[in-house]
Amino acid sequence: MQLAADRGFWSKENHQLAEDFGVKKIAIENKGKSNYLKGKPFRERLRRARCAIEAKISLAKRSYRLNRCLYSIHHGEEMWARLGLMAMNLKMAMRYG
Repeated sequence: MQLAADRGFWSKENHQLAEDFGVKKIAIENKGKSNYLKGKPFRERLRRARCAIEAKISLAKRSYRLNRCLYSIHHGEEMWARLGLMAMNLKMAMRYG
């Protein structure tokens, strides 16, 4: 099991908690300027994967209006997010299909 998180989640308690849950590879940078992830291939790979996921979330918020919900019904937020992500996936599939 692997874990990658932002600097804001770094603490000794979080690191220990991840180890207690059996996480083998942990890539959480220390706060401030740190070389903790430099030179360790699995940590660099996890950091890049986290950055790619954050980029997809940013794209969804900007292009598919997932930054706010326009449905004011029960479970409207979930429906709004699912429809937006479905539109995003369909557009990507049409581009490559």
